[in-house]
Amino acid sequence: MVLALSFSCTLHPLIYLVIQKSLIIFLLAFTTPGSILRPALFPAVLMGNYYLLPTYTLRIPRLAWIGFVSGEILTGPLDYLEKLLISQWSFGHYGPSAEIGSKTRADRQDKPSREHTARSPNSALDKENSGWATTLASSWKRLKFGTWVAISNRYIGSPYQARNTPPYSTSNPNYVPSRSAYLLRRGTVFLACYLIINVLLLGNQPALNPIIYAETEVPFFPRLSRHEITPEEIFTRVSTTLGFWIGAYFTIQGYYSATGFLSVASGLSSQKDRRPTFGSPQDAYSIRRFWGVFWHQLMRKKFTTIAEYVTFPLLRLFRLPHKPHTILPRYTQLVLAFVISGLLHQSIEMAQELRWNESGALEFYVLMAMGIIAEDVVVWGWGRVVGDRDDE
Repeated sequence: MVLALSFSCTLHPLIYLVIQKSLIIFLLAFTTPGSILRPALFPAVLMGNYYLLPTYTLRIPRLAWIGFVSGEILTGPLDYLEKLLISQWSFGHYGPSAEIGSKTRADRQDKPSREHTARSPNSALDKENSGWATTLASSWKRLKFGTWVAISNRYIGSPYQARNTPPYSTSNPNYVPSRSAYLLRRGTVFLACYLIINVLLLGNQPALNPIIYAETEVPFFPRLSRHEITPEEIFTRVSTTLGFWIGAYFTIQGYYSATGFLSVASGLSSQKDRRPTFGSPQDAYSIRRFWGVFWHQLMRKKFTTIAEYVTFPLLRLFRLPHKPHTILPRYTQLVLAFVISGLLHQSIEMAQELRWNESGALEFYVLMAMGIIAEDVVVWGWGRVVGDRDDE
């Protein structure tokens, strides 16, 4: 307790964020996959996040900013696991040096190295076919590599790009807007998101929150069976849920539009590395496609990499060679990915002073996984009925 109090009194969350990100950059740039520093420093990252949880509301005045800052910090351990310990990104390989699941390190080493080279932020490596080894020897190149990997969520343009990263144009996937067109669009989107969020906040009634969200009012189905749910409450629940997701969409869209605008305007990155955050709403016609195609894929690599590692090396569940989508490992990995997401979001809510047992984030994301499984069962059953048995 004394250590936690001392920690909270001396270190601002933003300072810790810089320290944590700098540590990951340093380890990516200057350590090998087998370095003892990588596993040795991971407990320190976990402890730092733990002791920082009670400090957010003391140092950051607005809950919305707490959500962003705590989200960036709390994803640090996931970044550390994915990039440094599981995939083992390293400068020597200029990409991941380990793979899990159906691929192995030997599979990658059999490929030409140029085809499997992760792209640097300014794509300089792609242009330097001569003197490649000499170029990579500099500390500056190491830092550029470490920074690119550390800040990359989707690894856009590299062989390791997250699945379903939306292109600028679905009709022409290779299209990249000009710098000026990108800046104009991102600036316009940010302003539009800012206005929409403020309009949504106009309808907020904080005085009613203790009544609407009272602990006795939270359960739905038990109260529905007792005929305690009124039409007005159903309307409130539906409108509140829609408002939350609309607000979340425009908040995330606005945040990444602003960071994209600043990054491209300052020359830190190119517009080709800042592809759209969300897919088309037309793709959100099922739970699986909502999360896997329409919603942002910024966390996909973290969740799926960790879930895949637990599923295969730890639990030792194997895919059958003739059935790569074997049911048990497939759905184990799916559920684990949503559990990790739920734990992350529940921790973010704790940073906003919501008690663990008051948050329903973990239950929500587990239900999403169950919903996807139920959808797959229905689709499979329908395929059996109509005679489509191509994918059993």
